[in-house]
Amino acid sequence: MKKLLSLFVCLMLLYAIVQNAGAEEATPETFTCEDYEYILLEDGTAEITKYTGSTEILTIPETLDDHPVTALGDLAFSGCQALTGVSIPNIVTSAGANPFENCESLKSFYVSPDHPTLAVIDDVLFSKPDKRLVCFPRGKAAYDYDQLLERVDEEQRRLDRWLADSEKSPSVIQKQKDMVEKYQDMLSNASPNFSYAIPQGIRIIGDYAFSSCFGLIGIDIPDSVTTIGNQAFLACSGITEISIPNSVTSIGKQAFGGTLLTSIVIPDSVTVLEEQVFDGCSRLTDVTIPDSVTTIGEGAFIACTRLKTVTIPDSVTSIGFSAFENTGLTNITIPESVTDLGGRAFFNCRKLTSISFPNSVSVIKIWTFCWCESLTEVVLPDGVTSIQRDAFEGCGQLRSITIPESVTSIEKDAFAKCFKLTATVCRGSYAEEYCKENDLQYTYPDALDWLND
Repeated sequence: MKKLLSLFVCLMLLYAIVQNAGAEEATPETFTCEDYEYILLEDGTAEITKYTGSTEILTIPETLDDHPVTALGDLAFSGCQALTGVSIPNIVTSAGANPFENCESLKSFYVSPDHPTLAVIDDVLFSKPDKRLVCFPRGKAAYDYDQLLERVDEEQRRLDRWLADSEKSPSVIQKQKDMVEKYQDMLSNASPNFSYAIPQGIRIIGDYAFSSCFGLIGIDIPDSVTTIGNQAFLACSGITEISIPNSVTSIGKQAFGGTLLTSIVIPDSVTVLEEQVFDGCSRLTDVTIPDSVTTIGEGAFIACTRLKTVTIPDSVTSIGFSAFENTGLTNITIPESVTDLGGRAFFNCRKLTSISFPNSVSVIKIWTFCWCESLTEVVLPDGVTSIQRDAFEGCGQLRSITIPESVTSIEKDAFAKCFKLTATVCRGSYAEEYCKENDLQYTYPDALDWLND
C-alpha cells in the first residue's frame, strides 16, 4: 500500500512538472532594450510588445539587441500620449491588433511606398497581405470641443492649485503647464465635422482600429469589407449613425460599444451578434435583427437604456448572459426557436411589463428577470422544468406567476422581494410544495371554479 501511495505521489509531481513546463513554453520570455520590451519569434527575430518612451516623432528601430525587429505586437504602443508621428522601416513586416491604440496625439505614419507588407493612405496604416485597416491615428480626427474645453478647464484648475502649493516642485509644475498647453493646442485645432471613408478594397477593419476616436463623427464602410474586428469603433462617441454593408459577415466583440448610435440595421450576412457588440449604446432606440442571426451573444445590448422594443427573429436559438440587461425594453416575445436563454438576459429591465415565453425554454436561469420591477404577470409554459436562484428577485409589482406541473426544481430566492406575488400551481405539484416551504402565497387554476357551479 505504501509503495502504491509513493508511486501515486511521484506521478502527481511528474504531472505538475510537465504542466509547468508547458505553461512556460506558452508564455515567451520578455526582454528589455532601452524603451522597448520584446519577445523572440521562432525565426529569432523580435516582436515589440511594449514601448515605454515619450518620444513625439518615433522611428521604429530595425534591431533590438542585434535581433531584427519584424513585428509590432498587439497594442504595443497603446496609450503613448506623446506620439504624434511614427516611421516604420521595411524590415517590420507584421503589425498586430492596432499597436497604436489610444495614442491620442498620433496623427500620421510613414512607411516606404515599396514596403512589402504595410501601406499608408491619408495617414492611416494598412496591412497589405490581408487588406486590413490596422490603425486610424486618433489625433487625425477632430476632438469633441466640449470634452476638450472641460479638460482644459480641469487641467488649468489643477495647475492653479499647484501654483499655490509651496510643496510642489518646479519640475512638477512645469509638467502641468505643458499639459495645459497641450490641451489648449488640441482645442484650437478642434473641429466638429470630421468623417472618414475607408478605401474600397479593404476587407478587414482590424481589432481596435478606430478605438476611442472621439472626434470621428462619420464613417463610410465600403462593400469590400467582410470583417469588423473586436472593439473596432469602441468609445467612438461622435458616431451617431453607421451603415453596415451586406458584405460584412462578422462583427467583433464590443465593435460599436460606447458609440452614440441611434439606430442600426444588421445585414442578413451576419449570423452571430458577438459579446457586448452594442454595449453602452445609450441612445440606441431602433435595432433590426435579420433572420440570418442565430445567436445573440453575452451582453450584446447591455446598458442600451433607450432601447424600448426589439423583434427577435425565429432564427435565434441562443440569447446570451446579460444580452438585454439594463435596457429600456417594455415587452419582449421570445420565439420558439430559442432553446438557451442566458442568465441575467433581462436583468434590471425596469420598464419591462410583459414577456411571452416559448415551450422550447426549459430553464429560467439565475437573475434572468431580476429587478424587472414593472412586471405584473408571468405565465411559464409546460416546457419549463427549472427556475434558478434569484430568477425573479426584486420584481416588486409581480402579482401573478403560473408555474406548470413540469417544474421540478425551484432554487432559493427565485422570488425574493416579490412581495405582492401569488403563484398559480397544480395540486400536488413540486411548485405547491415549494410555496408551502417558502411561505409563498399560492392558488390553484381551478380555485374559483365553484363560482360557476
